[in-house]
Order: sequence, then structure tokens, then C-alpha cells
Amino acid sequence: MAVPTTASSDPFRNQHAMYDQQYATISAMVGSEDDEAPDWPALALRLDEALSDPALPRWHRAEYHIIHAWCTQEPELQLERARESIEGMVQVLQAEGLSQEQIDARLEPLTSMMATTQSALDDKNKEKAAREEKDKAELAEK
Repeated sequence: MAVPTTASSDPFRNQHAMYDQQYATISAMVGSEDDEAPDWPALALRLDEALSDPALPRWHRAEYHIIHAWCTQEPELQLERARESIEGMVQVLQAEGLSQEQIDARLEPLTSMMATTQSALDDKNKEKAAREEKDKAELAEK
């Protein structure tokens, strides 16, 4: 039976509430497929603010770095930082005795989000390289 969370049983209740509110705000800024495009500069500022918190839980840290990859000039850096956060979670979960299968299942939402973002970044880089090659070929013809 679950124990209800009270002020006395959860000394971090206010901290949890703060992170929940922060997550709700960032999620609302990201929106959904049906929404208009996010205000990327405002989202980047909010993510920078959240990521500056040294006590930010690892899950949120990884997720925010992945989201930040969509609105920064250095997406590879953000994805690397997300990988580091995920690796930290894997180490903690291994220390808790979870099997690799259990760890993979628990982290699947993050790893899926990471794979989608990495794939989009790879596609963007391929398109950029193709445009540069085309521009280079056109210059050579002139």
C-alpha cells in the first residue's frame, strides 16, 4: 500500500513541486504537433535557467538537454550532455541491482527521444552537406 506523501514524510515536497511546475512550463512551451512552433529563444532561455540548477534531477537534466538540442547553435554538445546524464542514471540503476532489460525499459522514453533528435540532427547535417556540395559545384562551373 502506498504511503501518502505529507510534509513530514517527504522533506523534498516543495522541491518536487518546483520541478513539476518547471517541467509543466517547459512542456507547455514545447507544445505538441498541433500547436504553433515554439518560441525557440524563450524556450532556450528557460532551458538554460533550468539546467543551471545543480540539483536538477538527472531525468529532467537529460530531457532538457535533448530539448535544448532543438533550439541551440550547438546541438551536438547538448546531446552529449544528455548522454552523460543518461549514463549516470544507468550507473545508479545498475548499483540498485536492476537488470539491463529493466534499465532499458525504464530509460526507453529518454533513449527514444534521444534517437529521434539525433536522427533529425543527422538529416539536417546531411542536407547541409548536400547544399554545400551543390553550391561548391555551381561555383566551380562559373
